Amino acid sequence: MKMKKNKIRVISAVVSAIMLASSASVFAKFDAYNDSDGFTLGHYEVEVNQEQRADTEKLYEQRPKNERQFENLSRGLVAVLGENGTLVSWRFLGTDSNSLTYNLYCSGEKLNDKPITTTNFFHTGASKNAEYTLKEVENGEETGVEYTTTAWDKNYIGFKVTEREGYNIDDGAVADLDGDGEYEILLRRVPSMDVNTRTSYPVIEAYKTDGTHMWTIDIGPNEINEVDINFLAYDMDGDGKAEVIMRSFEGTTDGKGNTTGDTNGDGITDYSKSESNLTIFKDRQYIVSTPEFLSIYDGETGEETDRTDLKPSKEPLSDWSYRYSDTGRLTKRASHYLFGLAYLDGVTPSVVMVRGAWDNVRAAAWHIEDGKFKEDWVHNTENKDDVNSIWGACNHNLVTVDVDFDGKDEILSGPMAIDHDGSEMYAVKVYDNDGNAQKLAHGDAFDVAKTDPDFNGYMTWACHETSQLMANIEYHDARTGEVQWGYSKNKDTGRSRSADIDPTHKGFEVWGSTATIPANISGENIADTWNGFKFRKLDGTVDSDATIPMNFKVYWDGDLLSELLDGTTVSKYNWEDKSIDVLMTADDCASNSGTKAVPCISADLFGDWREEIVWKTADEKEIRIYSTSIPTSYKLNTLMHDSYYRASVAVQNNHYNQPPNLSYYLGAETTKVPMFEGYVIKDGKKITNPDLTGSHGTYDINAKTGALSVKLAVDCANAYVGNNIVQIDTENSDVTPIIVDDRTLVPVRFIAESLGMDVGYNDSTRTVTLSGNGYKVNMTLDKSEYTINDIPFEMDVPAQVVNDRMLIPLRVIAESIGKKVEWDADNRLIYIGSVQFYDKANAAKYAAALKNGKEEDQEIIETPVPTEEPDLLATADYTEYTDSNNVAWKMYINEDYEKYNIGDKLEWAGTKKPGELANIAVAQGTNGKVMHFEDSTKGNRNAIYNLPYKMNGTVRIELDWKVGECTGGQSYGELRFADSSKNTFFALKTQKGAELQYSANGGIANGLLETDWKDVGTGFNKDTVYNVVIEADFDKKVCNATISDGSKKAKIIDLPFENATDFNAMEVLAVRVEKNFTWATDIDNMKVGIKAN
Repeated sequence: MKMKKNKIRVISAVVSAIMLASSASVFAKFDAYNDSDGFTLGHYEVEVNQEQRADTEKLYEQRPKNERQFENLSRGLVAVLGENGTLVSWRFLGTDSNSLTYNLYCSGEKLNDKPITTTNFFHTGASKNAEYTLKEVENGEETGVEYTTTAWDKNYIGFKVTEREGYNIDDGAVADLDGDGEYEILLRRVPSMDVNTRTSYPVIEAYKTDGTHMWTIDIGPNEINEVDINFLAYDMDGDGKAEVIMRSFEGTTDGKGNTTGDTNGDGITDYSKSESNLTIFKDRQYIVSTPEFLSIYDGETGEETDRTDLKPSKEPLSDWSYRYSDTGRLTKRASHYLFGLAYLDGVTPSVVMVRGAWDNVRAAAWHIEDGKFKEDWVHNTENKDDVNSIWGACNHNLVTVDVDFDGKDEILSGPMAIDHDGSEMYAVKVYDNDGNAQKLAHGDAFDVAKTDPDFNGYMTWACHETSQLMANIEYHDARTGEVQWGYSKNKDTGRSRSADIDPTHKGFEVWGSTATIPANISGENIADTWNGFKFRKLDGTVDSDATIPMNFKVYWDGDLLSELLDGTTVSKYNWEDKSIDVLMTADDCASNSGTKAVPCISADLFGDWREEIVWKTADEKEIRIYSTSIPTSYKLNTLMHDSYYRASVAVQNNHYNQPPNLSYYLGAETTKVPMFEGYVIKDGKKITNPDLTGSHGTYDINAKTGALSVKLAVDCANAYVGNNIVQIDTENSDVTPIIVDDRTLVPVRFIAESLGMDVGYNDSTRTVTLSGNGYKVNMTLDKSEYTINDIPFEMDVPAQVVNDRMLIPLRVIAESIGKKVEWDADNRLIYIGSVQFYDKANAAKYAAALKNGKEEDQEIIETPVPTEEPDLLATADYTEYTDSNNVAWKMYINEDYEKYNIGDKLEWAGTKKPGELANIAVAQGTNGKVMHFEDSTKGNRNAIYNLPYKMNGTVRIELDWKVGECTGGQSYGELRFADSSKNTFFALKTQKGAELQYSANGGIANGLLETDWKDVGTGFNKDTVYNVVIEADFDKKVCNATISDGSKKAKIIDLPFENATDFNAMEVLAVRVEKNFTWATDIDNMKVGIKAN
């Protein structure tokens, strides 16, 4: 394991305080240390229990056959406009034979010469809105079954949602609501939820993908916390049409206009009207008591068809926490809801409700019988003090999957698991070096997946909110709950992600927030940094110091690795260059859940097995569904016919969305995957997989892997394949790229095979065939004509034999197989790759390495001797000033902003974290020009001005500050003054309805100041212009301040500060705590100087 430094053989007091006595059954070691990253407190490791691992393999081998019913989906034919053509793709259904092939027609013309064996075809040079027909072929003959579609004119389709003033589009779901074999879209839409001002209520809407509105369910007045309005859409009764299951209330109106009335006879149907029945927090609000139900709605009409009392019940409130007794926090803990879709008996789908997260955790389950709810079980967690209890061990999300291979699903949520019968399986624990157990707690994110190609068991990578655990981010066995390794962190670790993003390491990679360096599944780092990656945009510009995105993942391009989805951008980890390369950005779209930055939903909605992404537009008026236009050679069943994947898609709208995983390992090493088990009902008949002859089987997915890029040099026999230098032809060192008639020719077989293509040669016709990744290219020696997917093209220099090897023009091979190409004439270098990247800065190094056959040893650079920093203040201009106390000052800055143009930003700039204020500019004030700052976005934002020099001794700062009123509950704004190391020595704070406050100490650009705030004085608040004078003595470490509005004055005397050594920076910081946040503030007449000797 890496990161063993600065070791301290002491566990922190906080860790020790929450230890619970228990005897560890395995060897565990916690290695405590303080890492320089500022977050990591130690490393936890357990010797892997080989007996348990062997038991898991045995259970997997003995697992029963999956007898579940799946959705009867159509072929899902889709044609997506891409670069230089259109990608046509379709579903390989679980009930299809692997021998099924296809013919594809465009406007009546057949595009393929032989039946297509994969599930996509790239039509080069296709016109927009082309008409395609796909025909099924069996034994070389068309069966008469065919499907049609019209090509998209862009890489997405979209539709406008119904107009609702002030509503946001939130998370969603997909389901076949009307039984036509195609998915419909369900959306949660939320207006302003402020219980004091709202005029409308949240709704769930259903749409067909062409924009046809199907129905609306109005939640009504009795749910005022938008985070908990989740729902489940799935065919629960096997009739071919999905039901929608969700919580409902008195006042809920179904899709047919039927409203639930006064069910308990108390004469009340709006429980939000009573102030005593409300509890309001900074970030959310709750109704303390209201009747709660679970309802079934017809998927096609939205009509309520059954209703039952919601379980587990909220009552009594006192059961929901042992830490708190106040109604507000008890209500919050009882008002956390998660839905799950689980096959608890292995055959019938059930809906699971898990309630609670931070303290008490309870659950209940029902299946649907004759259209009515039938209770399966109710689980109550009783023993809060038991280290083995799931009390306090639940996430903001859950998955349902058969981790013990008995054919029945378990319910997993971060550090806990509930068995199919409602009994507790485990709470995840770690052990100190003396064998005492510590239970891990609630978290925001986790992945449960088959992460190891050599192991059939599920593993969990999860993060945890409570700081200073022995494992705040950890890797554990999903069947046993046994942690294998992890890291202790000093803060809430709010992000974690697991996916195969690097084929040079076996299995998945794992990474997360709080400085968690990406690692392989054994815990070995795959990089030297957590935040030093390059982020390469579509235009080729590069940002440095990036982290690998961890909010979401998606299968998007043509390989078996996961791509990274964050906000409205799809990117790929470039393991050769240690960078993140952008593949696609959804312009004019927006993500949900603030910094979680997730789409409305992402799933394999149509076409081949790659996933679609559903985003809203930034104006909240439209839905867009994006699909890839990149071909692939891999052939996989639609992911929606994988039971675990489908169940995970069904619950994506739970709190913090998590990406779905599969019931099998899918990564760079995958060559075969399990055959589809289960069945669908079609035309009243049970349809199964015709290739499955026993209980289980596998099929070949056309797997072939290749490098991300190839670099060659003209007249050089060596080449880079990825990061490795190899000889182009080990039998013939004369085979090199050459230039003929000003055209660069390259060896076709070497490049194609290096990039994962198959190469065939017909000696009688002298024809070379390249196939793979959705492309088939035919070219003939000494002829200029060639074909890409049977479409004819012509090259300007014919294919030819040189030194007994076939060479073709550079751009022909690159563009024929969908790769990017760069030609560097200065260094005579060639780059061919999957992403548009050519490292020009290192071109000379690459050229030399190829010439020599190896890279040079790294040059040792001596550390330069630091030189003394020049004293810029000594030569700066100043004016003399004597204050009212007859103290003389040298004033170096005297700024009234009159000489600048409106809109000038000057030297003010935001930081990467928390982010820059939306508006920083010189503006016209009441009495002249001012420096104006304004924002109303989500999250914290700032602007910093760095002085051109450091000011020591005693410093005087004077300015006029138009404070401006903050809206958004307890959101606030600050004006901070700091030294060259960003240590704050004085700060002022304003907040809606609160007095102006001041403090000392803390940091700059780092969020909250952990310090005591004091009121400046009565009446100093809101939209007032104050004259602020600060005198900071950096020798004595004290600060005096005078704040005046012309009629009243407040003095702050000898306020001590600690770390600051000079004055060098000012910060304007906006902190958004609640919704509807706005703040506008001005600075004017800024004067800065030092006391004259």
